[in-house]
Amino acid sequence: SFYTNWMKKSITESKKSPKLHLSYQTN
Repeated sequence: SFYTNWMKKSITESKKSPKLHLSYQTN
């Protein structure tokens, strides 16, 4: 449940900030 919410949040944030998305991919 927590993981799903985190993924949704990270996806939303990645749409706002492509740089942030890249950091998620590398980590």
